[in-house]
Amino acid sequence: MKGLLAALGFLTILPVPARRPWPGLGPALPYFPLVGLLVGVALLAADLSLGSLLGNHGRAAALVAVWAALTGGLHLEGVADAADGLLASRSAPERLEIMRDPAAGAFGVIAVGLVLLLKFGLLLDLPGASASLAAVPLAARYAVLPPMALFPYARPEGLGQGLAGPARRAALLNGLPTVGAVYLLAGPAGLAGLSLALAGGLMLAGFARRRVGGLTGDVCGAIIEAAEVSTLFGYAVWGRVR
Repeated sequence: MKGLLAALGFLTILPVPARRPWPGLGPALPYFPLVGLLVGVALLAADLSLGSLLGNHGRAAALVAVWAALTGGLHLEGVADAADGLLASRSAPERLEIMRDPAAGAFGVIAVGLVLLLKFGLLLDLPGASASLAAVPLAARYAVLPPMALFPYARPEGLGQGLAGPARRAALLNGLPTVGAVYLLAGPAGLAGLSLALAGGLMLAGFARRRVGGLTGDVCGAIIEAAEVSTLFGYAVWGRVR
């Protein structure tokens, strides 16, 4: 139960104990996909409510806002900080310091804008009140586990140290349940989206390793956002080619 509460407190705005779970985040990792599913169910409920009140464009815009609010903008902040740091023409230590800076630079603003724009546009291609929407946050929060298991943490003094083992166990434990849940909710399109999410997460983690030597919390947040966009993109492509 403590692991679930830590995951809820870290990944959402729900007022639960353990609001600062990084020191004990290892036990929370197995619950990341479940929390993603809960976020997805909340999005689906919002979609059901908004569908009768708004047109497709208003619905998509409102869903993007609800999506960001449910996570307190945590992962979007990761996108901004990771983009500012990883894309800077500096040394690796300087890039890490840039990511510590709470101010957003040009790269960060552009990256967040692109993520929000892509989500809005791809949601327009998703049928209203589709159960497949619930699978998107689920797939994304699973997709961050393999990079955490396979790539080192960039800051030797960081709280992310020692999470490779728990992340590996969480990825193995949740692999089949995640695939099964995604397939039940979204069918083959969901599996296509999950595959793109996993590939995109590993590619972004590889880029971070080249630029700063490994992962940071901001990079993990960026991986989740990129995985959500990738999953929606997979839905859109599947709908065109099937």
